[in-house]
Formats: sequence, structure tokens, C-alpha cells
Amino acid sequence: MAGATNARMAVAVAKAGGLGLIGGGADFTASSPELANLRQQLIHARQLFGIVDSNAPLPIGVGCLTMKSDTWKDNFVQVVNEYRPVAVWLFAYTRRSQHAELIQALKKTGRDWD
Repeated sequence: MAGATNARMAVAVAKAGGLGLIGGGADFTASSPELANLRQQLIHARQLFGIVDSNAPLPIGVGCLTMKSDTWKDNFVQVVNEYRPVAVWLFAYTRRSQHAELIQALKKTGRDWD
């Protein structure tokens, strides 16, 4: 998805009844251009939907490539918590426990939204 999708496409797909996805990337270190781009795309998606309530879910999903160390642990989960996409797509772990840990953290984040 990286480089092939953006907020405009994801919102158009969602408005047409599908699940629009934004490619989040693989490097979620604090200074990563990929993380900065993901934030920008999620902000733009909120604007395109006209969502002003920061607690409202964002009716698109984000993708996360997990093969690069564990840089997603704090920053990716924080972005999901902040922008509240309705779906998260995971791919390419280097060890099985990566996804188990990330899914647990995402579920906890989602439970806190109520």
C-alpha cells in the first residue's frame, strides 16, 4: 500500500461502501518520515470526511508492516489511539509474538475509547 494509496483514495473507497486503507509504512520511530506521513494522511482523511470530533472513529483503516524491529510498539499504537481508524491491517512479522503483542495493545487502546 505504501505509495499506492493516500487519504483521498481511502476516503473515496469508504464513501463508496468499501474499506479504504492508508498504508502506514514500516518505520514508526518518532522521527520517521513514514510516521509523519501517516499522521498527515489521517488528518487529511478527517478533513475529507468532515469529522471535527477528535473522539469520533475514522471510517478507514491503516496498514502496518511489522518486519522492522518493534518500532510500532509505542508510536503506531499512539497514532491509532489518536486518530481512531476502524481497522488495522498487519503484515510481515519477524517473529510471531510481534503481532500477538501489537494486537493486545491495539485491543486495549480500542477498549479505552468507550
